[in-house]
Amino acid sequence: MLLSDCMNERKYQQEIKNFENMAKYDQKVKEKNDLLKRKKDEQMRIINEQIQEAKFRRIKDHQEIEIEDFMARQDYLDRVKEDEIKAEKERERKNKLKEEFIKGNEEVKVRKRNKILQEIEEKKKEKNLN
Repeated sequence: MLLSDCMNERKYQQEIKNFENMAKYDQKVKEKNDLLKRKKDEQMRIINEQIQEAKFRRIKDHQEIEIEDFMARQDYLDRVKEDEIKAEKERERKNKLKEEFIKGNEEVKVRKRNKILQEIEEKKKEKNLN
């Protein structure tokens, strides 16, 4: 009976040892899984940060392109306006020259007419004197 008790005790101790070994194994597996989960979570965090940075860069690049396009359009519109102003000034200059030319021609005509009238008057005076 004592041997039987001793065998039972031994069997009981082996079961406790097996339980402890299983608990240690379960703990190691849990620690390993926790470590893997932390690594996976860290990788996901890094990936999400990279995605956010890429989105931010794309948005920033798009905004820069829009700003450059806007500035290019503004420059174009400014040049068009400057060209229109230059063209208007050139038209005004040509019109002024044309008016001056017409005025000059009219003055020449008036002087010519006055000269002719003066010559006629002089001829009349000469005839009257003769």
